Amino acid sequence: MKVLATTILMLSLAACGGKESLAPEEMQARAFADFRAKIEAVVVDPTRREAILAQMTTLEAEFDALKATVEQRRTELRQLYLDYDATRAQLEEVLTTHHARVRRARKAVGDAHLALISTTTEEEWAVLDEADTEAMKSLIALLQAI
Repeated sequence: MKVLATTILMLSLAACGGKESLAPEEMQARAFADFRAKIEAVVVDPTRREAILAQMTTLEAEFDALKATVEQRRTELRQLYLDYDATRAQLEEVLTTHHARVRRARKAVGDAHLALISTTTEEEWAVLDEADTEAMKSLIALLQAI
């Protein structure tokens, strides 16, 4: 009976530990690496493949810029909230400035993403869509973790 209970307990613990938990940065790196590998496997023409991979590089760069903008906003707001003498006008200026910066950075990410999609054929995109979805989910998770 003890052996049966121990076996059940061990199987239960093994089942619970089956999912790998990754940090958002690791999840993003893995998702983009998988997306790049999928592009290399799906796009046969070397010239087009290089153009699509260049669009991936642009997308990653624009996302990094967005991430940096969001991090900067968070840092500046924290500093402002800790400043007892900060005025309402200072807070509104920081919020307005960063809202515009984040909006521009988000637009740049969207434009880069659309440019990536437009460089693929419908047949290629049908295969790449799942990898794209995973990459976009990783970007959202990373932004939410900031």
